[in-house]
Amino acid sequence: MHRCVAREPGKPVLHVATKPGEPVIIEADGSASSSDVRSFELDDVFDETVDTPAVYHASSHGIVEGVLDGVNGTILAYGMTGSGKTHTMLGDERHVGIVGLAARQLLEAAGASGGRVSVA
Repeated sequence: MHRCVAREPGKPVLHVATKPGEPVIIEADGSASSSDVRSFELDDVFDETVDTPAVYHASSHGIVEGVLDGVNGTILAYGMTGSGKTHTMLGDERHVGIVGLAARQLLEAAGASGGRVSVA
């Protein structure tokens, strides 16, 4: 299967085709085989096989911990229309989303401290 977006193996780097419908082919050394590819180095990259709790733990758990320590934090979903941002953030009847997992973490912290969580 050809994709217009490819992750560099073992690295948080995405290669994206600049021409619609063109495949991105990553060589064994991590380079893209076409000059019509833009590359982006990110903090992490998740594909469709990663579940929401794993994404939350890797991307948002530390932000919520910071909020509990009085530091402002933002969790933002960004991407193409139809790529799953709303589902990832809100979840559905069977799966808790990022918002629910953050709320759970905040409420568990409040319970552990006898309800005395002070957020500036």
